[in-house]
Amino acid sequence: MTDTDFIPRWASPPGDTIKNVLEEQSVDSESLAHILEISSRRVQDLLDGSMPLTIAICERLSASIGGSVEFWMTRDGQYQADLARLAADEWAGQMPLREMRVLGWIDRPGNWIDAIEKCFGFFGVNDLASWESTQNTRRARTRFRASRTVEANDYAVAAWLRQSEIELSQVTCDKWDRSAFLDLLPELKPLTRVADPREFFPRLVNQCAEVGVAVGLVRAPRGCPVSGAARRLSNGHPSITLSGRYRADDHLWFTFFHEASHLVLHDLDNLYLDSLEPGNSPPTTSEEVEADRFAGELLVPPEYEDVLAAARRAPFELRRLAFEMGISTGIAVGHLQNRGLLGYNTRLNHLKRRYRWEGSTLEKA
Repeated sequence: MTDTDFIPRWASPPGDTIKNVLEEQSVDSESLAHILEISSRRVQDLLDGSMPLTIAICERLSASIGGSVEFWMTRDGQYQADLARLAADEWAGQMPLREMRVLGWIDRPGNWIDAIEKCFGFFGVNDLASWESTQNTRRARTRFRASRTVEANDYAVAAWLRQSEIELSQVTCDKWDRSAFLDLLPELKPLTRVADPREFFPRLVNQCAEVGVAVGLVRAPRGCPVSGAARRLSNGHPSITLSGRYRADDHLWFTFFHEASHLVLHDLDNLYLDSLEPGNSPPTTSEEVEADRFAGELLVPPEYEDVLAAARRAPFELRRLAFEMGISTGIAVGHLQNRGLLGYNTRLNHLKRRYRWEGSTLEKA
């Protein structure tokens, strides 16, 4: 759009022009119905814009009140284009545009038309119908473990998923090897004891990429109460995206191993979208039950359950057991909280490692 272009942020139906002409020619709507050979109700639909113009109607309009057939067809075409643009404007307005800009997902839009174009470009579509088609496809294969406390905004979730696909598609991966990934998971547990995400996360990404899994950490915008997602990317590679929700080591790592279980246990053609809230989001499907059990038993083997429970009020013993299991002490605390053996306001919360966001980078707090 140039400085001299004018694109209205409204839509005027051809019926507005028709009404003006009828008023000038002193023709009432009943007479118009007779001229156009349609019912009075259809005339009203024509005037308020809810009935698109056909070639036959355009020919009758041209013969009765003036204007060429091409004029009326062009007038209706412009109206339909204006309606589509207004729908796209409303759609773009529901996106978390400010956060998408702050996080570097899109450039600052110059105006409302530019905002629409930037959103279309971000999602890799040409129009709203294409976006809706891709979303319908996504919804059909999504297994969403929803939050019980925060209502998800579908636009924010869609933006987060799109950004994660953009970032993870740039990860260079070897061929997907399910058995090798399954063997790798216990070997990743020592990374949970590394304090700074800037140190352990690149190592996690590289090790998973060697067995064909793309892993990424994407900050979620407001309205996207998602902990993680597991899915197959458009390039064919399985992937795990983490959001860093709650900014604590126990939640981050449980989410990773939970999503990893979806890749090794369940259908890779589904999208597993998980809003994990310890103690507040019990699994509702067999897949989620299996994922919770897999992650929990991998981090805390069953033979440690009783001894860990007995040590729940002894920080030194918790640290020792966590070291023996090869996990962070924070994960041990979180595990006991999930079992209901520790409260969420326990003084032992200080044993969890905390993170903070610096822009799009998660770092040690």
